[in-house]
Amino acid sequence: MVIVFQIAEEVSRLLELKAQLGAVEDGNGPHKFTLKTPKGTRDYGPTQMAIRADVLNKIISVFKRHGAETIDTPIFELKVMRPCVTSDTVGSDEPGV
Repeated sequence: MVIVFQIAEEVSRLLELKAQLGAVEDGNGPHKFTLKTPKGTRDYGPTQMAIRADVLNKIISVFKRHGAETIDTPIFELKVMRPCVTSDTVGSDEPGV
């Protein structure tokens, strides 16, 4: 439940920042800022998280019983940049273009 409270605090803080951004004008009107879930992710409510946590704890206990160790890896990784396609490379036989 502590995590749910921390998330609620962070959301509240982000909404306050959003309100501050909306109040700033640069001559072209107020800034538009939309809070969105990052692409490829989703949010889980408290009920779903309780189920997920229970399942994950069961999996972890089985793994530990068989000698597994815990590691932590990044959730998001850097996106590989692809070369820009220009009019002079269209139709070329170069791989990767």
